[in-house]
Amino acid sequence: MFQTRRNTSGWAVAASMADLIYHSTVREVRKSHRNALAGLLLNILQTIIMIAAFFLMFWMLGAQGSAIRGDFLLYIMSGILPFMLHAKAIGAVMKSDGPASAMMQHAPLNTFITISAAALGSLYLQTLSIIVVLYGYHVIWGPIEIEDPAGAMGMLMLSWLSGVGIGMIFLAMRPWFPEFAKIAASMYSRLNMVASGKMFVANTLPGHILVMFTWNPLFHTIDQTRGYVFINYTPHYSSVTYPLWISLGCLMIGLMAEHYTRKNVSASWSALSSRRSSSSSRRSSMSFSRSRMPVAPVTVPALASRISCFLSLISSFRSSISSFWSSMSSSMLATLRSHDLRATASLGLMA
Repeated sequence: MFQTRRNTSGWAVAASMADLIYHSTVREVRKSHRNALAGLLLNILQTIIMIAAFFLMFWMLGAQGSAIRGDFLLYIMSGILPFMLHAKAIGAVMKSDGPASAMMQHAPLNTFITISAAALGSLYLQTLSIIVVLYGYHVIWGPIEIEDPAGAMGMLMLSWLSGVGIGMIFLAMRPWFPEFAKIAASMYSRLNMVASGKMFVANTLPGHILVMFTWNPLFHTIDQTRGYVFINYTPHYSSVTYPLWISLGCLMIGLMAEHYTRKNVSASWSALSSRRSSSSSRRSSMSFSRSRMPVAPVTVPALASRISCFLSLISSFRSSISSFWSSMSSSMLATLRSHDLRATASLGLMA
């Protein structure tokens, strides 16, 4: 009676997992607001406000002439929309239910389903917002002309995939150092306001400034998106393969780190932090009383075991990260050299 039915065949297991991912995605979409339509409208409004803010900033600075030749508002949207998709994917994956969550008490549910649901929920909301914003601009403002819609959509999906991979890193870090993970994710999001390259064109940057942005996969996806959107722009200093391999590498490292964390995480960690906060509030409230209740001492061995487990995790992934980064640096150098040779050949032909 109180047993979970287990499927034996592979197709039945895949169908059951897909059904769980679907219902979990619906739950993630409806989590922000009681009404799903109201949650979608809030997301659309957030996107419109950000586009309007950047349009007003460029207009007041008089920087319309420094953009790509073409529709200026479409130029702004080609940078804002991948950035929003990337940032929303990081936040959704990082805030998904972990192994110590109360939802994990249900037998068919696991962290893979919750992570997939959070990522797909953010993709669903942002894709609908992009479609509504572009259609409204096409109807109200003027017709939209995109040179390669399939390529631009592929770069949007690559921005989402890179956000999922980086969000997996922060998700695996959150049970060990929750406050540090929140601060690091916030710092990364604030850094991407400039480092993503949505406010300038990569081909116009000098070499000593360009090297400050080429590490960011979002910089490559935004620059490639503008190459697919505008017929008058050909990106020379960005590639498609770099953000793809970085996204897959971050995703694999995040999955391995999440697996290790799931095997070692304990629900008592949150109980320990809550007991510390309650004991500190109790000490502050009874500071002026004569009879003070004894406070339980801080469990140093628990903190030491947590730090030792995290250090062992870092040492186990050090070799894999170093080998992955060496291969990625060699491929990135080869890509940049090919782009430089292509640009030199095109300049020679023009001369």
